[in-house]
Amino acid sequence: MATFLVSVTSVIISQKIHFNPKHKEILKYIYSFPLSMPHLVSGLALITLYGHNNLGKYLEIFNIDFVYTPSGIVLALFFINLPYAIIFLNSAMDSVDDSIFFTANNLGLNNFKVFIHVLIPLIRQHIITMVLLIFSRCLGEFGAVMMLVGVTRMKTETLATSIFLNMTTGDFDVACGVAIILMLINLFINLMIKIIIKEKSVGDKNIYYK
Repeated sequence: MATFLVSVTSVIISQKIHFNPKHKEILKYIYSFPLSMPHLVSGLALITLYGHNNLGKYLEIFNIDFVYTPSGIVLALFFINLPYAIIFLNSAMDSVDDSIFFTANNLGLNNFKVFIHVLIPLIRQHIITMVLLIFSRCLGEFGAVMMLVGVTRMKTETLATSIFLNMTTGDFDVACGVAIILMLINLFINLMIKIIIKEKSVGDKNIYYK
């Protein structure tokens, strides 16, 4: 769920920034600010903001609670990974030749249609790579999740926090087993990214030779 929300939101924000560059530098500073913070600090900021003494008490009216609940896992992962996704997509969009957009506009396409029919197909491999990377990062996130939702067995337990929980309870074998699962998933994702990058390189060469 966090990967899906990050992917959709980052695409929307990146599109707005790319086609409306007026406040691009200011927006870059705002969304890149969480990158410089330790994840424990980010988790502390989230639990302070969404705690029952602040925004949380208003969300309770709508039966929404992020503190020590599974929903908080999604919130923490969303907050941590969104800046990475936006920066990744911005770099991909900036790598596309602006003359392509200029030509598309001259042919009668507005910015939204250019984005859907021109830009998205051109950076399709980048988007798939971004989704895989975000999924991998979500699986391995520890600090922010630990601060906001803690580790409750079979409730707010993630793969990363499960390693910590099993280590503290002396279940070293289980912790190693979970760590191996994470490593295998990461290995598979890296393999998929290598294949995507290789396909993109071959596709670029074919376009060049044509």
